[in-house]
Amino acid sequence: MKRVVAPRIPEGELSIRGATIFDGSGAPGFRGDLLVRSGRIVALGTCGGAAREIDATGLFACPGFIDIHGHSDLSLLADRRGLSKLLQGITTEASGQCGMSPFPVPAARYEEFRALLAYSWAAVEITWRDATGYLTELRREPLGLNVCPFLGGNVAALEMDREAKQGRLELEREALEGLWGLSLGLAYEPLSRWPTEALGRLAAAAAGKTLAVHMRSEGEQLLESIAESLALAARQPVRIEIAHLKASRRGNWGKMRDALAAVEEARRQGVDVAFNVYPYKASSTFLAATLPDWLLAEGQDSAIKLLQRPEVVQRLREDYRSGRGFLSIGAENILLAQVEAEEYGWAEGMTLSAAAERVNGDALGLAVDMLVAARGQVNAVFFSMSEDDVRLALTHPLGSICTDGMALCPQGPTSRGKPHPRSYGAFPRFLGHYVRDEGLLEWPEAIRKCTSWPASRLGLRSRGLLRPGYAADIVLFDPEAIHDTATFEDPHQLAKGIRYVIVNGVLSVDDGEFTGLLGGQVLDPGEEQRPMRAGGPGSAQVRVAG
Repeated sequence: MKRVVAPRIPEGELSIRGATIFDGSGAPGFRGDLLVRSGRIVALGTCGGAAREIDATGLFACPGFIDIHGHSDLSLLADRRGLSKLLQGITTEASGQCGMSPFPVPAARYEEFRALLAYSWAAVEITWRDATGYLTELRREPLGLNVCPFLGGNVAALEMDREAKQGRLELEREALEGLWGLSLGLAYEPLSRWPTEALGRLAAAAAGKTLAVHMRSEGEQLLESIAESLALAARQPVRIEIAHLKASRRGNWGKMRDALAAVEEARRQGVDVAFNVYPYKASSTFLAATLPDWLLAEGQDSAIKLLQRPEVVQRLREDYRSGRGFLSIGAENILLAQVEAEEYGWAEGMTLSAAAERVNGDALGLAVDMLVAARGQVNAVFFSMSEDDVRLALTHPLGSICTDGMALCPQGPTSRGKPHPRSYGAFPRFLGHYVRDEGLLEWPEAIRKCTSWPASRLGLRSRGLLRPGYAADIVLFDPEAIHDTATFEDPHQLAKGIRYVIVNGVLSVDDGEFTGLLGGQVLDPGEEQRPMRAGGPGSAQVRVAG
């Protein structure tokens, strides 16, 4: 595919005329113009002429959306356009989440590294060994959107596992040089087995940056896991971001109110904590991650080998029959998204129960067979949340909207499988369904949750607001037309209603169509990240859950 180096608008100028402008702060919208020059916003209000003018009558203009929790680390190398996010209006993504960054590459534990990246894997050649090499590769050509890479703590921990078990571990702060923060996947190997003291030492490396935590439990131990995550931030000057907050499994529905209250109380106590959420009742991860702790005790690679033993499968069956452990949410609630085994490709897009009916009716047996054949590389979607809990999280002022997905394209190397539709539709679904149709929030607050609030959680200096001097990351959308089209059955469908997207002054979407011009880049925290302020989280509004 030919890559196009993005020129600036002729004469370096672009004006947006007659839009309803929401500046991202939460303030009401107003009718006006914007003027862009040399990749920056130079004026708002009534602006003069420019080489290119956009008639934005009837459209909302706001800062480009910031996806604070994404997994496009490899997909943007496979296809730099990232249309699934660009056509949502996303202009910046924080990648490397859930403890899973594609660096450092542990030569001695490559299979475990590959297993950790199963959810976000794309067909690219791993030519780098560390963050510097990865960032060099990512910067080689323009991208569809800006990227703020994180260090994945789980990947970094692969070579430190032995020291962690002995309580002797420190991650040097230099490991985060050029990165925006540290992410921890406490539900995933190897951190799921680490003692609290070792986790605290690992988290200390994020001082002054953002610490993103995928909690140990999002179900039965939800409140305890929030407490554990908050403890990691104790005595550390970090912005702690709880990843994709949810109350998973029917028995835990209704816990969201208490979870939000716990976050609010921690903030009152001076902890700089917030969270992100996506607008769906289904989650997604690699199926092997849901295997029981007793099977994962020596890591996923070992667990997959153990699945070939009849006595191990029998124990899984006993757990399954008693309604606990592996597949306990029900095979009918598990959708097979991608199976890296040719003989099981037919099952992609089917529920596990429906796929099992195609063979012998044994859902657990089929799941085991697929995991073994694919060497653990099976991604799935889990329908496990309540609508009421999702709505509570979406409307809370401390929550940012995220995708928890990848930047994909409907055609090309990233169009495989049946991924969660959030990669294509999270932001338009939030704005179209929940804001416009359901009226859960007013437009100014909804846009704040997509722009300035996630920007503040990353410490972004000059993005997330429409202000003179800020980067020209701008989205214009039709408030009556914006909606998601991606479904669980047919996820590779671009959202509708996003009319124009400007990334660093480059017009990448023009009247709803991709222009072929890429303006995204790897953002440098040395230049763009605001250092932590002393004295707690500041004055962000907190609403008590009632």
